[in-house]
Amino acid sequence: MGKEQFARGALDRFEKICEEAYEEQKKLLGQILKKNQDTEFGQKYHFGEIRSADEFRQKVPLSEFNDYEADIERQIQGEQRVLMADKPVFYCISAGSTGVPKYLPISLEDVRHHYFYEEGVVRGVIREAFPELGWEEIFGCTLELGEFFRTCMEDGTPNGVRSGIYFRYAQENNTFDVSSYGVPWDVFFPEKVEDILYVKVRFALDQEKVTGIHGVFAHKMLRTFRFIEKNWELLLHDMESGRVSPEFGISKDWEEFLLHNLPANPGRAADLRRISGKDFPSGMLKKIWPSLKYLRVIGGKMFQLYTDRIKVYADQLPIHFFAYAASESYLGVAEKMNCPDAYTLLADTCFYEFLPAGEERKKNEEARPLAMWEVETGKQYELVITTLYGLYRYQLGDVVEVAGWKGKAPVVRICGRIGQGLNLADENMNVSQMETAVREFGREMGIRFTEYCFLGDYQADGPGYWLCLEMDKALPQDAGQKLDAQLGKACLGYKSARSMGELSMARVTSVSANVFLAFEREKEKQGGRTEQKKPTRILRDAEDRKLFLELLDRERIPQLEKGELTT
Repeated sequence: MGKEQFARGALDRFEKICEEAYEEQKKLLGQILKKNQDTEFGQKYHFGEIRSADEFRQKVPLSEFNDYEADIERQIQGEQRVLMADKPVFYCISAGSTGVPKYLPISLEDVRHHYFYEEGVVRGVIREAFPELGWEEIFGCTLELGEFFRTCMEDGTPNGVRSGIYFRYAQENNTFDVSSYGVPWDVFFPEKVEDILYVKVRFALDQEKVTGIHGVFAHKMLRTFRFIEKNWELLLHDMESGRVSPEFGISKDWEEFLLHNLPANPGRAADLRRISGKDFPSGMLKKIWPSLKYLRVIGGKMFQLYTDRIKVYADQLPIHFFAYAASESYLGVAEKMNCPDAYTLLADTCFYEFLPAGEERKKNEEARPLAMWEVETGKQYELVITTLYGLYRYQLGDVVEVAGWKGKAPVVRICGRIGQGLNLADENMNVSQMETAVREFGREMGIRFTEYCFLGDYQADGPGYWLCLEMDKALPQDAGQKLDAQLGKACLGYKSARSMGELSMARVTSVSANVFLAFEREKEKQGGRTEQKKPTRILRDAEDRKLFLELLDRERIPQLEKGELTT
């Protein structure tokens, strides 16, 4: 079957799954229980005797990762049929809420679902946006910004992040064609976990007819575009000479790789020199790659600042906001182009339960999780999932709002994660509310910034919110008051805590880009994997906070008053 035929068939199948979502959920749960009834976990909870979703929810308790950690370790050591009947073909790595890596065993069935939605449905949606074009005009050459390293468990089973699960499995089975990505295997699947942005950009600039740009998280895509803009002349110099400028700090191994695999291309460099870097960033992408048709990246409220900036580089290019996925499962897809924060939940990838969140949880602390056929539009829920490979009634930690329906499948917005706010005075502000407050604050003040993070500001007159913005100029004296007002608008709990004197006035500091960059590099030295790095939004961990403050002090930011804070 050809790629285009597969994509069209996948879209048809997706429509049917959505129309029959309730039946798909019940069928999937039955399959999971039957397949795993003879596992250690299945026998413990009598899977073979469960006949309905209600009975499943009565007999099997809610769970978190800690409940599985020891059993997963046993499976890693070679024990079979502990949590899942199938032998894992991949171990998905998640940073975890504490920063300690989690290893989640993935079954072949999970990989097949991932392939169906990512290579079938998502490409099908993008294809439908360009009915007048041929397949190769849309997908002929893709710039892939995701990072998929060739790392493995001790027994040789591939591991990595969810975004690379299909690519890694396809690589292991020699079924993946890397030629449509315009880079050699060693660039798509590097052996070592390291930053190879320069290498990818050099290969991408060498390609005249890039048709699509794929990324995972929006902040990493923006980083690539800013890198090109900032280093435009130096990149063209390297393209002309076939050399690597020392300013980029590329390792000797990659420098030698480029010298052998990417010869000088003065003709292409001359074409690009007709583009003035002074014309950037507006419409930069189409100026470099006139054949470019679309971008694909995960957006949403958490990434609003990044997607806003990406749109400047992209100008009128359509964006597909890709998928809603976690390390634990592939959960949803964006049904249309240019439609952020609207993901149709996939009824055949895991069994969903919805634990009332927000105001509903406050009204009823003992509220039971609901099935897909019991949720309501406009309500917020904490997602609970049962996966294809051995997580049962697992509290994912994500809070979603049901925004609508596709057939019988809920279309959800991502609101944030349980417990992700600072919560200094029981104000219960979540990340979505903080994001809204920062965005509105920036609009009101007429300022532009990219990176930011919140810290707890422990002053003598009580704790407060401290916002650090990546900016190269000082802020007005009333910035703290403006931010404070926006935080109060976004979260009634914050407004109440301020009125009761439980929180002090918010504070804002402009911070150089060097601080954020140095912080991320220090975290990488401590063992963080670059391909799963997400933007630093809140510094709750004491050691992270201490490191950030030390970097602030080294930069000697004028707005930082020494002695004001206690750590």
